Amino acid sequence: RLPIRGRKQWATNLLLSALAAEFIGTSITVPIMSQYAASFNVDPGLIGLVFSIGAFATLLSDLWLPRVSDAYGRKPAIVLSLIGSSVAYGMEAMAPTFTFLLFASFCGGMFGGTPPVATAYISDIFAPSERPQYIALVPAVVSLCFVMGPILGGLLSN
Repeated sequence: RLPIRGRKQWATNLLLSALAAEFIGTSITVPIMSQYAASFNVDPGLIGLVFSIGAFATLLSDLWLPRVSDAYGRKPAIVLSLIGSSVAYGMEAMAPTFTFLLFASFCGGMFGGTPPVATAYISDIFAPSERPQYIALVPAVVSLCFVMGPILGGLLSN
């Protein structure tokens, strides 16, 4: 059994890895999403809706997912988010119509509210004096994913 400090570090690393998986999954599609959406022969002005609807749904997720984590626990909320996001990514990849792609993007966003849950989890396990350094890792990981995801997506699209 790991000492308490080791368990906290392991849990934090696992949490940040889960966060990275979610946001790499979101950002990896950026380089090809406009071409993919255009393949449905829609007006080019509508293509931005794919990103806007997903972002709006993420805003909504930031409202409901932390409540779920307060009621049922941080781990179940994070697992729910990862499963929901994964299913939504699959739905996006297999979308038969542009409308379905919008729906899939909305679903992905509805499960994208893990940063507040991750922050709450870190607040739960670390002393107040340690929290700032670990809480700062949450937006850092999200930002890093939005740097690395499009690069990875661009490399994989060739």
